[in-house]
Amino acid sequence: MSDDALLVDAHASRATSTGPASGLSLRMNLRGRVQKEFSDMSQAAIGGRVAWRYQPDRSFTGIRLDVTGSAEYLQHADSGMRDGGLLSASAAIGRNLTDRIDAALSAGADRRLGREGSVYDLATTRIGVDVDYRIRTGLSLYLHGRRVQGDHVFTWAPAAPGSGSATWTVGGRSDWYKASARDPVFDSSGRSFTAYKADARTVAFEIGLNIALSPFQALDLSVARFDSSATQGPSYDVTQFRAVYLLRLP
Repeated sequence: MSDDALLVDAHASRATSTGPASGLSLRMNLRGRVQKEFSDMSQAAIGGRVAWRYQPDRSFTGIRLDVTGSAEYLQHADSGMRDGGLLSASAAIGRNLTDRIDAALSAGADRRLGREGSVYDLATTRIGVDVDYRIRTGLSLYLHGRRVQGDHVFTWAPAAPGSGSATWTVGGRSDWYKASARDPVFDSSGRSFTAYKADARTVAFEIGLNIALSPFQALDLSVARFDSSATQGPSYDVTQFRAVYLLRLP
């Protein structure tokens, strides 16, 4: 299946010094996503983030430490089990390797709190690597990699009405998942879907290009690949193409 989505994100931030080698950044954001095909998953969210940076060596290539915490509330058009809160915490260490290349390693944990049922009560841990390469002034190439371990949601339906069991089994067993619930947001496809929560691993990579259009505008183009595999069950993969227009108010 495929779908198109329109995303809008607005945020306000404020930074302050907490010492000669550290600083604090506060950010509040509102965002929305409108799905074309599966409109029940259209989403609005409000959240906030606190980030602290410490860089004892303030030279251009000095190592920096970033500690971040965030909270967000999600509300969907018509999918109560996806509504709820999201809490995240992470730490990253990075530095400028050259005058063109910046790299960072990170680790973090996420906790999602579902409003209805337990399918979207999720806990995960993650590690990541980020590399940015400045091709020239106003043009940058970036690569992000992530490995996520913990609770995932898999959504499945028989290949066609009446063609198979209503339960996704593995080796004749259905106890590989922790929770399940009917998922009506995909009913427009003509098939009956069920959402399953299971322990799984996701490996994700994203490569993108950031193009500055002016001091206050930029265009961000990227392609991302996600591969998820349940510890004792199925797997799936997703490819996502994204084009984002960024506007910063002076």
